[in-house]
Formats: sequence, C-alpha cells, structure tokens
Amino acid sequence: MGNATAADGGKLITNQADLTYSLSGGGDFSKSAEAVSTLPNFPPFIAWPEKGEFCLNRSGELEVRGLSKPGATIQVYEDAVYQTSTTADASGVYTATYKPAQWAANLALVLTARDCTSGSCGDASNAVTVRAPDRGWCPQRSVWEKQMGENLMRWSFRNAAGEMATHDWEIPGAYGFHDTSLKLYECQVPDPGYTVSDIFVEADGILYQDADGPDSEGVWGFSIHANHNVNIVVSATDGTPGGTKTYTSHGFILIDPDGFIFDVSKGLEVISSTQDGVPIEVGNTTIPGVTVTAMVSMPQWGGWVPWPAQLYNNQVNPQVTGEDGYFAFFTPPGHYYLQVDGIEGYQSWRSPVVEVITEIVHVNVPYTPWPEEVLSQVKLTPDGPAPALIAVSAGSSVEWVSSLDINASTSQALRFMENPILQPRTWDALDPLSSILGFDGGR
Repeated sequence: MGNATAADGGKLITNQADLTYSLSGGGDFSKSAEAVSTLPNFPPFIAWPEKGEFCLNRSGELEVRGLSKPGATIQVYEDAVYQTSTTADASGVYTATYKPAQWAANLALVLTARDCTSGSCGDASNAVTVRAPDRGWCPQRSVWEKQMGENLMRWSFRNAAGEMATHDWEIPGAYGFHDTSLKLYECQVPDPGYTVSDIFVEADGILYQDADGPDSEGVWGFSIHANHNVNIVVSATDGTPGGTKTYTSHGFILIDPDGFIFDVSKGLEVISSTQDGVPIEVGNTTIPGVTVTAMVSMPQWGGWVPWPAQLYNNQVNPQVTGEDGYFAFFTPPGHYYLQVDGIEGYQSWRSPVVEVITEIVHVNVPYTPWPEEVLSQVKLTPDGPAPALIAVSAGSSVEWVSSLDINASTSQALRFMENPILQPRTWDALDPLSSILGFDGGR
C-alpha cells in the first residue's frame, strides 16, 4: 500500500498475504491471510493563505483554500469562531470565502478548518495566522516568475522566519534568474483615506515602472532584467494637493545553482558563463529524464506524503529533469525529502530530510550508475561494516547493503523504513559532490 492522503479517508484497504513452502517429506504447504481496514478521516489541510501578511481580494473577502477528502463539508473558523462552510470538489480541493469583521495592519487572525461531513466536526486543520500588510502590496498574491524551458518557475516573498512578508524578504533564486516577470498585487494601505496611486521597483539601481498601471485585479506588471538588491515603492494619495505618502519595502534575490542530477562517476561540473551580460551557471555531466518527487512530513495525515505542489502557484510534483538535469521545488516551511527514481542504467536515490524555512527544496543528486559486475559486498550493520576490510582492484565494484538490528521491533523497523538513517557514502576528501572517486547511495 502506498502513502495515504486526506482524499483516501474512509476507504477500505485490503492486505493479503500468501505463504507457500516445500515440506521436507515432499509436497507443498500454503496458507493465505487477509485483513481489511478502514483508513481514518484525516483533518483538512489549509494551503492558502500561508502564515504571514495577506491581502483581501478585490471584493474585500478572505479566501481559504486547501485539501480534504472529495465531497467533504468543510467549515472555516477565524479565532475559533465559525465563519463559513464549503464543499470539497472531486479531487478534494476546497475554496471558502468570507468577509472578516475586522481587518487592519498588525491585527493577527488565526484560521482553521474542520471536516463536518457526518454532522459532527472532526479534528482541526493546521492553524494559519495572517495579518494585513502595512506597505500597500500583498506578498502572497504577488509572484516573481520566469519560463525556464518547459517549466514556469514561480518565487514567493518570505522573510528569515519563513513567513510571507512585504519587507526584509529573501528569494532563493535559481540559475538563469534574469529577464524575469514580477507581478505585484496592490492592496489597501495602512493610512485611512489614502489609496494606491503608483508602484515602482528599483532593482540593482535600475528603475522599473508599469506604464499602463494595474489591471482590473489590481496587479502591476514589471519586466526586470537583473536583480539582487530590490526596493518596492508604493505611492498613495488622499486626493488633495501634496497629499502623498510612500511605503518602501526591501528584499534580496539570492542565487543558488543547486538542484542538478549528475553522474557521480563523472562528477558535478557547473559551467559559469554569461547570457546577455548576466552571469549564469549551467550543469554539465547532468542527466535528463529523471523523475524527482518531493515528500513532505504531515503527521496529521499519517506521516510522509507527496507534497501537493498544485496548491502552490500550480507547481508540479513530481518533476522530470530536462537536458540540464535541473529541478526545483518552491515550498512553504516544513520537513521534506526527495525521492529520485532510478532510470535505466542508474540506481534510485533518496535524500536526507531537509528542514525548509526560506530556501528552495533542491539538492545536488550524485546519481550512481549500475555496475556491470559486482565483485564484493559489504554489509553495514549496527556493529559496523562486515567484512571490515576488503581488497578492491581498479575498475571493480563494491555493493553496499544496509541492515537493521535483528532485535528491532516491528514498529522500529517500519519507522526506519519510512525515515532511513543509514546513508552509505564517502566523506571529506572523497565527497561525491567534489570528487569522482566518491559515492553516495542515498538513504
């Protein structure tokens, strides 16, 4: 059985085991057993909005979106007070809107949701705390994006604590982060009587403006060439001569070239060059056609589940690498690991667990080819490697096998299978990220 999600709540799962073995006196013995269980109804999950600053929509409504089981009746609460209800669609996605009684800068509201399908409500969802921005634009409805090959990459605005913010945000960019499109969503400014009259962006000393102004949804658009140090300036007016105020927010673009799948026997080679005068880094010895899945820890749903990327700016999970061997997931804070499938000629790989606050969930993956012939095997046991010493001739291969303590309980064995702690790899001078003599078997 694979990973269960909220959409599986209430389903019947049948596990069947068949045992057949030969008797010493001749003949065979066989036995079958079957167990039927019902998956629990997991609590809903709120994906939108995220924790931090958030704008109401143009109708003055607060939107709550998330995932539950298909057809579920979802009730939304603000500070534990019921606000509205909605029904999840056939894929388990739900959207609810309501007008909050209070909405002002620095006023924190705590949002939760419950599945009330059966008439009585289940456990509460994850709690999300939001507050109105105080600088005239919404960091959650705004997005920095670029079309990179077949993928539309989208970046959000988070501060060092991982919260959506209009000021002191950091965007962990990716290789090729230039000639991008910035879409800023205007919202009410904190001073009564003032309305937004203009927004402009200063990136690395260059001024960018939207000559046409906002569209009908209040979105200002900017085409920006290169950016690292960014100021966003919102002008507001009360309609009187000289009645203008400005609100300035600041952030950084941090370029990180990680996120390549490469042949560990050839090493990772990242070539630095320029495109239109802008430095870029492109992977060489990288491998296309590899499926990478981001798994997220959700204890309320039973443990590790595929991260629902479609709820976050319509991202894709899993991803398949292109010719450059590159992948990236732009996730909210949490604990994640990456599962890299083995294509023909290569072994599968699993990353250690990564705790994300503001960075992108991407790591360089040392993809290991399958050898034509294995001449030696080493078992990694709780007491150490066995055998502890082997002779390896040039060009030959060694198979590393990890094993659990034979005295481990069933629950311990299952826990280690779900979250492995063993990772056969070389270290220090033979780091597989820097030396072709190193290897990394994944977790």
